[in-house]
Amino acid sequence: MSTLNVLLAKPDGSVLHGDIENSMIAATPVMLH
Repeated sequence: MSTLNVLLAKPDGSVLHGDIENSMIAATPVMLH
């Protein structure tokens, strides 16, 4: 969900890539639990 929101909010490729990585890293512990 977080990554989708970032995709919609930031159409810029370079900034988008970094935000997606940060969102996925932040969501990883949630997914594991």
